[in-house]
Amino acid sequence: DILNKTGAGIEVPPDNPTKAAYMLNEFISNEASLKEAEVAAKKLANEKFNRELLYQKFEGILQEAVS
Repeated sequence: DILNKTGAGIEVPPDNPTKAAYMLNEFISNEASLKEAEVAAKKLANEKFNRELLYQKFEGILQEAVS
């Protein structure tokens, strides 16, 4: 769901490999969509999965736990 919401990629059906392959082929064949997803994925990585930010959140949780 995060991929669709952010535009960082697509979700494919895990139980339908034929449809998944078709969707992936369509996705990677469209250079404009692929470039948009690349930009969105980098933004997502920096905003949601940045190690420093995750460390700060984790540190805050530990500090609350010992307070």
